[in-house]
Amino acid sequence: MSRHNPHHANSSAVLSAAAAWRDRCFITDGSILSDRDLWFKSNVEEVNARFNGAPDSSKDRFLIKLERQFANATHEACQLVAEMLWVLNLFPSNLGSSSKITAINVAWGWSGEPAPKDHEMLAPSLLEGLGSAGVGFLAHRPRELRYLINATLAFKEKPIDDRRALLDDPWEFAQWLDDVPDEGYRQLKHILPFLLFPDSFERIASPGDVRLILSGLSEHDTRSIKQMGKVARDKALLELRRTLEQEVGDTIDFYDDRFKEQWAPSERLATGSGDSDVVSSAGSATPGSALNLILHGPPGTGKTFRTIDRALQILDPDFAGDHRDDREALKRRFDELENDNRIRFVTFHQSFSYEDFVEGLRAEARPDGTVHYYVADGVLKAFCGKRMLSPGTAFGGYKVLRSTNEILWLRKPNDSELPLPWAILEALADLVSRKVVTLEDIRRGKVFDKIPESRLEKYIVNGYSNVLPSLVEAILASTSPRRARASSLLTKLIGGISRKSLANL
Repeated sequence: MSRHNPHHANSSAVLSAAAAWRDRCFITDGSILSDRDLWFKSNVEEVNARFNGAPDSSKDRFLIKLERQFANATHEACQLVAEMLWVLNLFPSNLGSSSKITAINVAWGWSGEPAPKDHEMLAPSLLEGLGSAGVGFLAHRPRELRYLINATLAFKEKPIDDRRALLDDPWEFAQWLDDVPDEGYRQLKHILPFLLFPDSFERIASPGDVRLILSGLSEHDTRSIKQMGKVARDKALLELRRTLEQEVGDTIDFYDDRFKEQWAPSERLATGSGDSDVVSSAGSATPGSALNLILHGPPGTGKTFRTIDRALQILDPDFAGDHRDDREALKRRFDELENDNRIRFVTFHQSFSYEDFVEGLRAEARPDGTVHYYVADGVLKAFCGKRMLSPGTAFGGYKVLRSTNEILWLRKPNDSELPLPWAILEALADLVSRKVVTLEDIRRGKVFDKIPESRLEKYIVNGYSNVLPSLVEAILASTSPRRARASSLLTKLIGGISRKSLANL
């Protein structure tokens, strides 16, 4: 049976909760967290108007933007969107139950009423999830919510007898759901059929895994699998399950090691096909994601093209699997990671020197006409030694939001954003490491007393002396191991190559 789940002891309770939501909310207009009606058509229309009709394109967190969109909304709309978050949070196990409950309670609180306390549908064990939805699901929650709203609105357009009839046939419902417009490949298209029909659909949120399972365990070849629609693949999976269960004489789970090693062997993502081949690999970030890869082949055989695939298989394997047939989505994700300084694309040519790649002197023209020379990191050294601070890291009342090549973005205690140039942070870290100034000097606003000739921005250095020392301290703490790894990497890379010969690469 598809509902068999040896990895999550709470699966029966979650599926029972999903069935209750189907009967009380989706078919009729009730509520999963209260005794009132919330899922009625006009309420869904208000949620749709506030969320889909007035998108928030800011870079704030999902819940902050959602709160702005539902400011001054009716209390029924606020409570409905809270219950929609409950639906979105039923499946994914890669998000903690406490975070899920907090988000639902916060959204419910926008209605002006206290969130349901000790409600059985908000039990931590119930919201532990059924399987990983991958980082892609969490990163694209607005799109998943938009799709849920669209699907619910389309469903509520139907008379109640038609709703019941549609839910009497799992395959007809799955086909109807697949026809609801979306943005790209929404994982909710896979999650909802399983939650509502766990005996017909698999506990798989990733379309990439579906293709791999069919390719690795069934008689279908890759070409025929690609030509199948989503529902046809689901039917093929059910047929495959029945065949395997008959062979082993027991219920199965496709994620058990005995099956997964057949459809997701460690070399599956590290090899591949085509004219460009992997001739060297070592280590892996996730099973099947080799870290050191060399692609070779004559010009025009797709080495640059496939670099995008390789990078995403290492840095965001769930997204790579879910969107392997969507070239535009893969390129957009690659560009996002490049903007976040997690990828650097370097083209070697004859004028690309050691100084460009590792480190060397740079010339800077000054206003008085003189030329100043200084030592600067090259591409590799700067990348290996980059002092990255993880999003969510807190420094007093400040939190790291994101980081680009140039800017570290913090959220201030007053909820506004503070962009700090990496150049200033790294300059301060360098001064402290060389014992020119101390962390206490930064904290007390004494930096320019020690180095009055400094060209650092005084307003930033002295104006944020409450958070800069902690940032610099964290940067310095992460620098040593990163520099050690950079040194090791350089040693392996350069080997016996001289500076002069490397400069001629």
